[in-house]
Amino acid sequence: MEASLQLQSALFNALKLKGFKVHDFPPKKEQYPFIIIGDDHQKDLDVKNGDYINVSSTILIFSKYNGKKEVKEIMEQVRGVCLGLKIQGFEVVGVTVNDSFTVLDEDNQVTQGILTMEFRLIKGGN
Repeated sequence: MEASLQLQSALFNALKLKGFKVHDFPPKKEQYPFIIIGDDHQKDLDVKNGDYINVSSTILIFSKYNGKKEVKEIMEQVRGVCLGLKIQGFEVVGVTVNDSFTVLDEDNQVTQGILTMEFRLIKGGN
């Protein structure tokens, strides 16, 4: 069972339930704001007391709001979703923010928030 796939599925569903427009690819046309669940990295950990896995997931937020306020508010809501996430087949034993920042595109039209979350999982649970 691939932890990153289960994490992506749980994150996608939890964000949709919160009312966000969520994708795992850049949409051709979309109303702003929207979220893309981006790249992730999975690493098995050699721990004697269980099968631990670290998954780092990049979450991208896009907004056409004039300023960074909307993106930052959405990033805070996404963090909250991540902290309460339930992942099928795994127990979440830790969630941390690895990186969080915003950038404005070169045309000064779209603000992007980049949030990198790290999930420490152990096989079993839910």
